[in-house]
Amino acid sequence: MAEDSVEAENTEEPEEPEDVGSIGVVEFGQPLPNVATSVTPASPLLIPAGTVLPLRYPGTAPLRLPADAPWQEVLLLNEPLLDRTGTLIAPAGSPVIGQFEVTEEGSVFTARAIVLEGRNIRLDAATETIEPRSDLIQPNQVIEAQLSDNALISD
Repeated sequence: MAEDSVEAENTEEPEEPEDVGSIGVVEFGQPLPNVATSVTPASPLLIPAGTVLPLRYPGTAPLRLPADAPWQEVLLLNEPLLDRTGTLIAPAGSPVIGQFEVTEEGSVFTARAIVLEGRNIRLDAATETIEPRSDLIQPNQVIEAQLSDNALISD
């Protein structure tokens, strides 16, 4: 014969919360009280001169560069940019603003800014001559631009 088990119902009253002293209760949807918090500003980051930026042309069709004028273009950082300690400076895919120029020797890309968290950070970087005597940049082609000057990222 099977025994039926019956659980006892909890008839105890819930305990009242302890006095929380100076901590008040903020009702849902109400603004939080003005409370000062200590925020340590992030220290500026330096991208040293000589740093190589691997940049990728994100277009889906080849880009034919005009021989008679510079061509403004946005390339993407092909891999994350890290400082010497491994701290992320810029994630892969960060836009780099610059321009292509065609010379008798070939094409050169000069980078003028990198976009980080919606801000344009000035930098000065350039590629070596890209495919001598070529005025065509292929989709997903990666080129390397080297910083000629330090770039400072600060708040």
